[in-house]
Amino acid sequence: MYYSIMSWIIKFSGRLLITFHKTCADDVVAVINAYVPCAYQSDDPTKYSQKIDFITGLKDVIMKLIHEKIVIILAGDLNVKSKIIDSAEAFENRLNYDFMTSWDSAPDRQLFNFILDNCLTDCFRFLYQNKPNSYTCWNTGLNARVNNYGSRIDYILLSKSHDSLITSSEILSNTMGSDHCPIVAEINFDEFQECKNIPAECTFFYPELKGKQSTLPVMVNCNKRKSKYLVPYERSSDQDENSSKKQKVLGKKNTNKFQTKLKFSTKLKGDLPEQTIVQELANGKDAKNFVFDDNRPFPDHGLVSVKSLLVGLPKPPLCSGHKTRTVLKTVVKDGTNNGRRFYCCSFPIGPSSSKTSRCNFFKWFDE
Repeated sequence: MYYSIMSWIIKFSGRLLITFHKTCADDVVAVINAYVPCAYQSDDPTKYSQKIDFITGLKDVIMKLIHEKIVIILAGDLNVKSKIIDSAEAFENRLNYDFMTSWDSAPDRQLFNFILDNCLTDCFRFLYQNKPNSYTCWNTGLNARVNNYGSRIDYILLSKSHDSLITSSEILSNTMGSDHCPIVAEINFDEFQECKNIPAECTFFYPELKGKQSTLPVMVNCNKRKSKYLVPYERSSDQDENSSKKQKVLGKKNTNKFQTKLKFSTKLKGDLPEQTIVQELANGKDAKNFVFDDNRPFPDHGLVSVKSLLVGLPKPPLCSGHKTRTVLKTVVKDGTNNGRRFYCCSFPIGPSSSKTSRCNFFKWFDE
């Protein structure tokens, strides 16, 4: 009954998995794992429209399950900030009329808040209604986690009829490894009945996935990623011989001036042989000791000419807020400035009132 709805939602680039469980009290519990597409109306209207369609379909699934008196647990990255307190940017701009007008009128937020108001309970806010600075995601490109300048877009939701079973909820913000952090909720259900038969829809029965799945302990162990299904790699005798040679010289100081040979396609300026000198310089020969066939010394301007081919980036300017060197970045967003480089403050993004936050310095590289 629900799979036809699931297949309709999945085509909008989101992900949805529903499993049904039964408690010893004969309550049916639907556990929904969901990923809502990440899209913003100002960036990509088409993708944002797909996000709205996904949330609308998810709402319909929830309403149908509630109508059949099925208890719901919804968990996942839902990519919606419900309230101002769930976004560092929104909290900082809470007195900005234009910002708040756009915030309140966002269709994805209105749909999500409808679900929270009428169908499901946010486990974290059920216990901590006004707890600030509680975020689950940070922009790693702006190093936002340093100043805890993030947003709460990961949720564990429970049917309102059973919210009294929520006993604890935590955000494990100190757990690193991703731009998101784990969240945990404890819900005091009765013991669940054991499933005796594997459902036919499980990937265990998919021929293309048979024998390719890792065991659960392997999935959660970061130090041991090998699957028991992987075939051990066999080294050849030649590889073992080369490896032993490398181990013999391991730890010795490399006395070569150049680790990589340089190849020049440009002729040097001045009265110099065309290819011979360039190749000798590329091999690390000292220019001062180099002589021509007729014993003339190597001219000084020749060395300058070679160095001129290896000129790096100019010295970055200082930012206006901290008087420290800026960093060079590249525009990746589609538009007229795509690929263009610019300088900005090297500090992590954060509240504008903090001295450890990035200042507003900006300068195009080519200006």
